[in-house]
Amino acid sequence: MFPRPYLTQDGVLWVRDVDTPKGRMRVLQHQGVYQSASFLDDRKFEAPFAYLQAFDHVFELSQVKRVLLLGGGGYSWPKQVLAHDRDVILDVVEIEPVFTKAARRHLFLDEVCKLATKAKMHVFHEDGLAYLRRCEERYSAIVNDAFQGDQPAGGLLTDEALALAKEHLAKNGAYFVNVVADEGTEEFEEALHCIGRAFVHTYVIEARDPELSEVDNFLVVGSDVEQPFTKVLQQRVRVL
Repeated sequence: MFPRPYLTQDGVLWVRDVDTPKGRMRVLQHQGVYQSASFLDDRKFEAPFAYLQAFDHVFELSQVKRVLLLGGGGYSWPKQVLAHDRDVILDVVEIEPVFTKAARRHLFLDEVCKLATKAKMHVFHEDGLAYLRRCEERYSAIVNDAFQGDQPAGGLLTDEALALAKEHLAKNGAYFVNVVADEGTEEFEEALHCIGRAFVHTYVIEARDPELSEVDNFLVVGSDVEQPFTKVLQQRVRVL
């Protein structure tokens, strides 16, 4: 059955089964890189990558009621949220409907959706920035995991996007960005600079996965209030 191709707006999405140091996985490969993955054993609802597991720092915030994820991909983290049946509404913005179709058919998304009773997920197939422009919701957290191939989706760390994110955060909310770059590189420092310019508090949270990637992952988080995050590698406060 696999590999299985799907035609997207900008190239072929391949669904493949591969062996990894963490076990056999089903991956979504697009533009030469793995966009998402799922375990095939009894861990099939668990997020397989360290950076996806790190998104659970969202739930260290107080009174998490509604969360926005920009970039659904293979829905690895949403599956984990639904499997734990957290009492939360998760809005997922994914620009490519084919990714959602593949996740539902091959990465067990439909299966976990049927199991959840408290957790709710809504999917929006559109550009993340366009969604922020039209959205009227306020979120406990906004998670930016939007990529085009191996590059961050353009426009979501601009002054406009960060201002829109702040506008849609609840009073004690936080903006999470998945940064794929080695510590100290220009890409890493640019992400810190952008978040630090927009928010009072900036946090860098550990999300490395040396078994699966030669490049580091970090969560860079911005908030206008101090947050009780664990596994913080750096914390910066903007002088007002």
